[in-house]
Amino acid sequence: SWTDATDFNVTITPASSSNHILIGINAGKLSFGSYYGFFSAKRDISGGASTDNFVGDSYGFYWGEGPHPAFGFAVDAPSTTSAITYTAQFRNQNNSSTVSFGSTSSQNCIFAIEVDGSTA
Repeated sequence: SWTDATDFNVTITPASSSNHILIGINAGKLSFGSYYGFFSAKRDISGGASTDNFVGDSYGFYWGEGPHPAFGFAVDAPSTTSAITYTAQFRNQNNSSTVSFGSTSSQNCIFAIEVDGSTA
């Protein structure tokens, strides 16, 4: 199942419910042991629904194996003006191997940018 990365989140409050949110996540190091792993993000709308792997694909934005950098981008259309928190998530193919997400010696970041939805 999808698991939240600890303290790897960003909150944004859209100015208009028609606006979109561009989400970007970079994990400087991602390791899934000897199995494939998957990397995505969760969307929590304040006072509303929480959605694991909101990007929809069963693999999230990324899949792979071995320790290496991982990054992903997605555009969300949340249709709200409530605060939204996006949290990086991961899962392992076999649901039992240890997963390492980020490291103190690498650059890890998550960002959210509001995009005018009236022209989309």
